[in-house]
Amino acid sequence: FSWSHIAQASFLPHLSSLDDPDHSFLCGEHDGYVKQYGVRHRRLIDASPAQISVVDMLAGRAGKSCVELGFLCAPDVDARVRGGSIELRWHGSDSGRPFMLLAIPSGFTAEIISSGGAQGRGIVSPRFGELSAAQHIVLRGQVVHSEGEHHESAGARTILTFPGCEGEQGHE
Repeated sequence: FSWSHIAQASFLPHLSSLDDPDHSFLCGEHDGYVKQYGVRHRRLIDASPAQISVVDMLAGRAGKSCVELGFLCAPDVDARVRGGSIELRWHGSDSGRPFMLLAIPSGFTAEIISSGGAQGRGIVSPRFGELSAAQHIVLRGQVVHSEGEHHESAGARTILTFPGCEGEQGHE
């Protein structure tokens, strides 16, 4: 890789907790957007057995930014937009029921990019020297950011839920 700048990332232990097995949250941030956009990106992941909440926040200067949130799927996952959410199913699954629902944040649009998409999206590398086709979920919208500090209420909240997760453990 020939990067001119490598973002400095940090884990924020004072905003994280792994003490409760039924409710954990992690927080981290990076400065990869400071030079071009004047903002830092912070992500809070809040997890319980039935759902994961991902909140993306920007801070640095007051204003709004058009953002893209990307979620790269595993090669054996099919993603489909259905109303205000994205259904994720195992490729070739006969159950008819998604194993995960990804709620599209309010005011955002969703696009599913398949292999060969723009900017090399829709490709995953499971190991060095190997590329596989995969779907890439792209959510686009605006995020309001404030001067200086991050505010969760101004971030984009993506909720991932797991229908019927009680007693079901992945797929085979």
